[in-house]
Amino acid sequence: MFNIKSILLFILLLVPGSRLLSQFDSHPELDWFTIETKHFFIHYHSGTERTANTAAKIAEDIYGPITSLYKFEPNEKVNFIINDVGYCKRCNRLRKLD
Repeated sequence: MFNIKSILLFILLLVPGSRLLSQFDSHPELDWFTIETKHFFIHYHSGTERTANTAAKIAEDIYGPITSLYKFEPNEKVNFIINDVGYCKRCNRLRKLD
């Protein structure tokens, strides 16, 4: 069966792509690429291709069971952004608060 992380990840992906993209800092200094699958656009930058491929596979694997469970399918492909820039700084700041 599917683990809770996979299900939550998929539910987050159902948020319309325009909302997610409007909150995304694109980091123009990076080289960006896109993997297109049947139901998703996976956007990723150099150095994150392995993660993007894994995310694409998991997202497609759980798409059918999750959309059936909730009886909902998005009207368009879902955008999913793999970005590891900037988050570590925030994580390090939070660790200092502990």
